[in-house]
Amino acid sequence: MAYGRGLRLNPVAVLVGVLLWWLLWGVPGAFPAVPIVATFKILGEHVPSLTPVSEFLGD
Repeated sequence: MAYGRGLRLNPVAVLVGVLLWWLLWGVPGAFPAVPIVATFKILGEHVPSLTPVSEFLGD
């Protein structure tokens, strides 16, 4: 809810991120998955070479 209003993330990308971190670290890895995905989106918005990442992660 905190990320949903100001930062629009692609639901499929969030699901894939949660599944990836869950497979890597188990249940504790699922909790930081959304902030990690959101960080990649923010970096993609500010670094020109990462613009495709931001477009993929955006809604």
